[in-house]
Amino acid sequence: MTPNQTEKLKRKIAEIKRILSVEKRRFGCYDDSRGLRYLPAGYFVRLGDYAGGLAYLKWFHRNFPDDGGFPEFVFESAILFFKNGRRKEAGKAIFQDG
Repeated sequence: MTPNQTEKLKRKIAEIKRILSVEKRRFGCYDDSRGLRYLPAGYFVRLGDYAGGLAYLKWFHRNFPDDGGFPEFVFESAILFFKNGRRKEAGKAIFQDG
């Protein structure tokens, strides 16, 4: 991945975080009917920033505790858990054990 591509993905992540933050301030909750909250996990995997992705997942599960996510998001979550040495959580993510 070129440095320009890396920076582009980092800007996308920052923009999604900004949009979600504005929605939270504006409505008092997240109104993410577009599903933007699912995209950063894949971006973190593509960047190879597994620690950053794990921090994002922690934020995601804290703010959306009952959200199962799309299949791509579940798979990307499992990759992030696995690459951070959290095999048990990776298995739970894949098999949706909770």
